Amino acid sequence: MHPGPALRLSSALRSAPFDVAMIIKRIQVEEGFLHGLDLRLDHGLTVLLGARGSGKTSIIELLRFCLNVASYSPTSAEQSLKQAREVLGAGKVTVTIEIDGTDVTLSRTVDEAEPRKSTDRSFVPPIILSQSEIEQVGLHPESRLRLLDGFAPSLRENNAAEDATRALIASLTVELREVLGEHQATVDELTRLASVQDGLAEARAAAAEASASVEQTSAERERLDELARLVAEGAVRLDVLDRAETSIQQRLELLQRTAARPLDPWPAAAGSKDALSRVRNELVEADRLLSNAETLVRSALEQTRSLRQAQHAGQLALEDEARTIRTHVEQLSEGAGLLLKRVSDLESAQQRAAALREHAATLVNRANEIEARREEALDRLDELRETRVSAREQAAAFLNDRLGPKIRVTVNRFGSVDQYASSLAEALRGSGLQYNLLAPELAPVISPRELARAAEADDANTIAEITGITLDRAQRLASHLRQYGTESILTAPLGDSVKLALLDGGAYKAAEDLSVGQRCTAVLPIILTHTERVLVVDQPEDNLDNSFIADTLVKALQNRSSSSQLLFASHNPNVPVLGEADLVVYMTSDGKRGDVTHAGKLDDMASVRAISDVMEGGRQAFETRARFYAAEYSDDQG
Repeated sequence: MHPGPALRLSSALRSAPFDVAMIIKRIQVEEGFLHGLDLRLDHGLTVLLGARGSGKTSIIELLRFCLNVASYSPTSAEQSLKQAREVLGAGKVTVTIEIDGTDVTLSRTVDEAEPRKSTDRSFVPPIILSQSEIEQVGLHPESRLRLLDGFAPSLRENNAAEDATRALIASLTVELREVLGEHQATVDELTRLASVQDGLAEARAAAAEASASVEQTSAERERLDELARLVAEGAVRLDVLDRAETSIQQRLELLQRTAARPLDPWPAAAGSKDALSRVRNELVEADRLLSNAETLVRSALEQTRSLRQAQHAGQLALEDEARTIRTHVEQLSEGAGLLLKRVSDLESAQQRAAALREHAATLVNRANEIEARREEALDRLDELRETRVSAREQAAAFLNDRLGPKIRVTVNRFGSVDQYASSLAEALRGSGLQYNLLAPELAPVISPRELARAAEADDANTIAEITGITLDRAQRLASHLRQYGTESILTAPLGDSVKLALLDGGAYKAAEDLSVGQRCTAVLPIILTHTERVLVVDQPEDNLDNSFIADTLVKALQNRSSSSQLLFASHNPNVPVLGEADLVVYMTSDGKRGDVTHAGKLDDMASVRAISDVMEGGRQAFETRARFYAAEYSDDQG
């Protein structure tokens, strides 16, 4: 089921997965719970602290909302969007980011489906994880896959190329089916006309014998022969003109479907000249070209129809003339006219059969060309899938090298066939087969390309041999798919699956089998390996023990480069203190509105007080613990 040989990929993944520098510089909020917020950020570690309900999580969710960063699961996505809307109310959030030294502003209200940007320049979005996402990310196959794909940025282009290639394959498959259907109809018609040659020879002999005694009709017979030839040629021309009219009509309908509604006028309330004036001019030119094209196609259609009508009228005139001559001949020689009419009809059928054979040959050539193009596209799709798997395997090797043996990441190539099975089940509706049971049974054992190729060739034996189903079921399946079409099968996504495991007591345990704390212990180091991307994490320590925070989390924070950026909301003093935070942001709330009470360096006295009060339980509690630990360590050393 695997495609062709793996393509060789660049080793750049291990050194610099992303080459677009981006940091968050500022977040501003108008209206809502955080009305008036104007928080400036920079490189390094920023820690948001404050009591529950003070607005730490709200800042993180507004960042996600404004930057339009996808969540790692549908459940968390719904929760995040709900919280952002509740916090913002009727207001607006504005985020300023820096991309390679250039400031870019994004803003969004709850009524806007997408943020508005000051530039169309793309950037690598930050990694934003809520507390619930950290707990759940290892549970769901799609979230584990996304976690790994963060270390394989080339997959964005690869996935886009896969989508485009699948669309091309679907289009070519539909076109091929239509051409083959037309060819079969032509072959059926040729089969019906197969006996024309023998019948024509007999009719000609009988007509010659009946006309021998009517010498005075020789000139009329010559004219009838000529009329028979002209009628036969005219019938072929009518066939050609009919097909041409149908083809031109299809082109005209395609052009008519391209019509789009005009752009709205530039509103006076926008307060500037029409920024879309150049775009409008280009669209006017495009509409003019489309209109010209439609005019040309309409002209071609009218000419073709005129030619067809003239040809049809000429045919009727020739047939009327032939009918008059035959009537006269019949008056001279009973039965001769009928025989001549039969000869004329058979000669016309013979000419039409010759034209159909040429058309059938043309259709065969077209089908071969389409099939060749489709095979190239299918090969390309196999290459893209192999490239995708190789990129993910490299990303897994990179993480295993960094985090092993404690954490192990494994890629199961083409291990996710759910979408393929769904496409197959949908294709088998109405087949009389138990498609909801059959599709999941077939998807893991026969590739889309194998199944489609066998169905198109009516090769039930191959399907039965590969899948193990009975020959009768295989025949019904192939027959139904041939009728339904195989484009949805050929283009069904073949996904990979990712396994995440933690070394526990000498054995690896899968993420699905870990406790919440263990799962966070496995996921956080992977996230923190993104040294080149902005990380925004909400209270990662809630399900972690202090030893992990001090030994793993804090060390990862300390090992990041000075040019990186992290934003953590936390209740654990080890994060800002041992992590040597560059900025401490202290949030407070009166129950109606959250606000930044202090934002400063770690060694600012206000930062020290905030950490002591919020994270250590106040100065007295901190001093009490300090005396306790001092006494304990003194006893150990004594």
